[in-house]
Order: sequence, then structure tokens, then C-alpha cells
Amino acid sequence: MIETAMTLPKVLPLPVQPIFSLFCAALLCVSAATAQRQVNKGELVEIPRLSVNSPKASHAVVACNEEGDIYLVWSGKEEVTNLTQVEGAFLRRSSRDRWELFDTKVIASGVASGGDCINPDIVAAKEDFVVAWTWMNSNSIADGEINCAFIHVPDQNGDASIHSPGGLGYHLADMNPRNCNGMVDLAVNDDNEVVASYASFTGNGVGTANFNFSVEGVVFEFSGSSTANPPQKGTPQKLVNWIPFDEIFADEVTVGRVLPDVVFDKSGKLVLACEAFLDADRDGMPSRQSAIHVSTYKLNNRSLNAEDSILVSSQGIGVGSIKIQQRPGLVQQEKNKVLLAWVEHKGNSDFNQGVLSFASTVKLSGAGITLDPAQLDTVDSKKTREYIVPMQFDGPGNSDNYALRSVRGQSGRKIQKLNISQGQTWQDLFDFDQIGPWRPAVDVFQESNPFQAITVEGRTPGSAATSQRIHLWID
Repeated sequence: MIETAMTLPKVLPLPVQPIFSLFCAALLCVSAATAQRQVNKGELVEIPRLSVNSPKASHAVVACNEEGDIYLVWSGKEEVTNLTQVEGAFLRRSSRDRWELFDTKVIASGVASGGDCINPDIVAAKEDFVVAWTWMNSNSIADGEINCAFIHVPDQNGDASIHSPGGLGYHLADMNPRNCNGMVDLAVNDDNEVVASYASFTGNGVGTANFNFSVEGVVFEFSGSSTANPPQKGTPQKLVNWIPFDEIFADEVTVGRVLPDVVFDKSGKLVLACEAFLDADRDGMPSRQSAIHVSTYKLNNRSLNAEDSILVSSQGIGVGSIKIQQRPGLVQQEKNKVLLAWVEHKGNSDFNQGVLSFASTVKLSGAGITLDPAQLDTVDSKKTREYIVPMQFDGPGNSDNYALRSVRGQSGRKIQKLNISQGQTWQDLFDFDQIGPWRPAVDVFQESNPFQAITVEGRTPGSAATSQRIHLWID
């Protein structure tokens, strides 16, 4: 648990179990689909819906492969049943500043699986992509799975091919999505080994709205043959055995809690960050306490072995805060360094919270984990529930740290960017006001002719509906 100031909380990783990641077949099928349209750098694009009657879409994420191709995935809705499904779209890079956008497709079907396929994540594995999501049984709040799909990008022109048998995907792990929605996050290393990390409900605390979770993980891998085969995977394991996250607002039933985020540093070490929060009605708690849990793991001989663990909040390392620390995000920097960003809010209501954002370089060494949280902005009581994501950009001769955020205030919803390295102020990005943007995600292509691909959800221009469609901006 997160205890009072200057005592280390008892939120520690358990020893992990061995997992075995073997090789299996990669996929060489080529789609004959033609591009739907051309997308230019600097152009805001609404990703086409499956049909004119497609329900709203949300929770988009994006990845860029080693060729500069882009794949987006998000949570959509099936028209008739309203079951949640994973949808996606591929953009093949055709020149320095132009991409071919192909048709939107269903990657994981709620109808086929008899449940909801929610909150996907995506990573690039060399020239291909790997997608994972949480499946929830519509008839049982405690029955869930983590499933995945492989997306092959052919060498020739054309659409990427989706390998998700029967619209069900490949099974990775069983889990309990109760009170946390699973919230899977992916990381991939230079050997194309992928780690899926996710939250799983473990039980109620003493109070009526006290909840305990584990953060679990599984390593898996797709590679090499002319036929489509399931991934070779290890045994799912507990990375963190006990993470509390209590109800912040009354009647929060189907919300994301714990929100694990994982990334490999350039030395191949896995870094995990997740939320922890204990309300004041917990037995023995003098006041609410919240922090971001950070831990590291070594992937060796097909096992994730726990190394170090700390808690951090706006108050420093090893100290909880009475304000809520949420939505940690990690991005690779360099060997033994990653960038962590998160937000803080009062948690008394969903309005006028005075949200703050923080970021820090996390340094990994034989002496443990060190970081120095830096406050990125000042309190503005008119802004609410920011989403912040860190971004690393390797420019000529230097590396700069950035953060993106969406913020909601009196002037509407905006996407803003901050150069953390240079200490600049938040700058509005592009002309997103027309869509009311929310929930940004970003991936940066670092090779020749670099760019950043940013996704947001928002309304169709001219529509009164909010948070309805997925949009892409390539900068």
C-alpha cells in the first residue's frame, strides 16, 4: 500500500515465472486492395468509417514501422448489436510527405467473439505490426482475455493483411476485467519479442469502493514462414502482485484503472509504470494516497525477471500524494533512460480540478531507479482531466523530449505540444478546434525524413456529436 510521507509503500513486484518465447511463422500474403485516397503531411484526416451508419469510435492508438508506414487501431461499435470491436486502417508511405490510405477494416469482432473487444494497443515489429486488445464476456464482468493479431505489410504495393482467425485473434492470456477494463499495453524489443502488460482484478478491499488489482504480463512472438501461425508465447505472469486503485468519483463502474504502460529502453530492459490510489476509507489510512508505480525487468532466457521498483508522485520518490496521480506514459530515450509523463488532479469531481502534468527522465543503473519529477504547467482550475503522452524526437545532433496533451477548458478542447528539453510553454497544435479533439496518441518515425503521427478522437467537422470519429495528423 502507499503509506504516509517518507516511508516506502508496499507495492512491490513478485518474482516472475519463466516464459518461453519461441519462433513461429510470419505471414507473406499480399492484399490486392487499392488505396482509398492520398494523405499529405500536414493534413488533418478523418479516418473513414466502415459504413455511413457506423457508431462512434474512440481510444485510437498509432504505430509507425521501419519503412514509415502507419497503422491506426481503435475501439469501434458494430452497427446492429452495438458490441465493441477493434477497427484499423493502414497508410503506406509512398513518398517523403505522402501516404496511401486504405479501407478501414475489422481486426477483432465483438459479434464473432460473443463479447466486447476493447481498448487496443499496437506496436511495429520491423516492417509489420502487432495488435492486442481486451476481450470481455458480455454475460460476466469477471471473464476476460487478452488477445492479439498480426498485421503483415507486403514488400509490394498494396494493403496490409490482417491475421486474426475468425475475427477472434490469437489468445494470449485469461484475466479479470472487472472494474479496470483490462487496459493492455504493448512493448517490443529489437528481437521482435513483444510484451503485453495488463491490469486484472484480484478482489475488493475493506471499503465499499476499494479495489485491488495485479499487473500481469505475457511475452510472445511472431516470426518467419510463408503461412500464418499463432504466436509462440510464454506463461502469463504477475509483474506486480498488489496494486490498489479505489473509486475516485461515485459510481465509476466501467472505467480504466491502473493503466499499465510498458517500454523497452535501448539496452533491452523493460520498464513498467502504472497507477496506484488508496482512498481514505481504506482500513488504517489517515488520508487518501496516490502515486505512480515504476518497476524494471530484465528479459533473459525468455523470462522477465524483476529488478527494481519505486513509487513517485508530485511530492517526490517514495511519497504518496493526496491528489490523484494518473495516466502514466513511457517512451524510449536512450540506453538506461526512458521518459515518464503523468497527470495530477484533485479527484473531487470531474470539473474544475486544477489539473497538472509532470514529466521526468527515468534513469536506470546498478544503483536503482532515479528521477526528478518536473512540473510542466501551472494550475488552471478551468481545465479538466488532461490526457498527456510523452514523445522523444532524435534530431540532428541532439535529442529533445516533448509532451502532447489534450485539455478541456472554457475555450473548448485543444491538443497542445511542449518541448520539455527547452522549457517552452504549451503550444496549440494545428487547427484541431473544428473537431473538438480528445485523447491524443503519437508515434514518431526517427529514420530518414522523420515525422510524427498523431491520432485524436473528435467529431466530424460540422457535426454536433463529440468524441465520435478518429482523426490523424502527420507532422
